[in-house]
Amino acid sequence: MKTILPVSNGIPASTTTSEAEEARPLSAEELSKVPFFAAFDPEMLARIAPHTKAAHFNTGDEILAQGDAADRFYVVGSGRVRVTCNLPDLQLHVIDVGPGEVVGFSWLFTPEKVHFTANATEPVKAVFVYGTLLQQEFETCPQLGYEFAMRIGQVMLKRLESVVEVLGGVRFAEG
Repeated sequence: MKTILPVSNGIPASTTTSEAEEARPLSAEELSKVPFFAAFDPEMLARIAPHTKAAHFNTGDEILAQGDAADRFYVVGSGRVRVTCNLPDLQLHVIDVGPGEVVGFSWLFTPEKVHFTANATEPVKAVFVYGTLLQQEFETCPQLGYEFAMRIGQVMLKRLESVVEVLGGVRFAEG
């Protein structure tokens, strides 16, 4: 049995919660305390909140697996996540992300496949967001979709810069 503790970085800090408590969507108020969501207006937060829940990962847990169906993303509240890209005969360390950062934006694009693997390198508390359900909200509130696209665009730019930096140090076989 888990107990919900006070909110930290907008994410309920918990030791052990019952399955029902863990599956509970975060409130718009809880989301407003998460830096990624802080600039969203209350109406948008109310649209996002039903599609969220608190998530917890232990060191070494796989959060996302490259090639899996992409239907969710996470905003890290505490802990660290290593993002890697698996290529034939090579695993590239793309970036380590921490509090306030996002992993898993592939759900926004067709085909909805996860492009990177993400593993917890220390215990992680995060906001889990059902991306595919959130897309339905974009249909009825295009401004919400625009706001997400702008935020995720910044995440993508940072990841691209990281990949370019990593590839700058990789020697490829000629031919």
